[in-house]
Amino acid sequence: MFPGLNSVELGTIIRLHGLEGTVLVKLYSPEIGDSVENVESVFIEKDGLLIPFFIESYIYNQNGIFLNLRHIKTLNDAQRFLNCKVFIESNYLSETKNNNFNESISGYSVIDINLGHIGNVKNLNKIPGNIVIEVEFNGNSILIPYVNSIVKEINHNTKTINVSTPKGLIELYL
Repeated sequence: MFPGLNSVELGTIIRLHGLEGTVLVKLYSPEIGDSVENVESVFIEKDGLLIPFFIESYIYNQNGIFLNLRHIKTLNDAQRFLNCKVFIESNYLSETKNNNFNESISGYSVIDINLGHIGNVKNLNKIPGNIVIEVEFNGNSILIPYVNSIVKEINHNTKTINVSTPKGLIELYL
């Protein structure tokens, strides 16, 4: 979250498409992609700052979202933002979409790369500027930020969420 902006990470620019500055954003969750239909602008994190860009057009598919952004018109323009995080304002996440996503991961097993099985998803909580995964573990609720640096993979086939939590985060709740 950035001061003064209630934002949610949409994904990361993983590659360029074509010669006219189109970028492919890999989404952190397929469900969040539906939220862009009413979004007018995105914010790209570059050197610790969020830079706003108006969306001129987009195509949403299973690979992510192809974005055409105002002021990014060439391959060279787009190259500067490769591997940068993309954010949207959290108010674009509708309650219906949030609830559908919440139901889709409820009960999933959460596995930390260092600690192993942590517990099962109880809820997805939207708090101002952040989304956190509430995990039930031995009668305790553990809150894990839903951000790319922590949530590494959601596998809908195996109903697992692989995470890499910062040292000490889980222990805070035990």
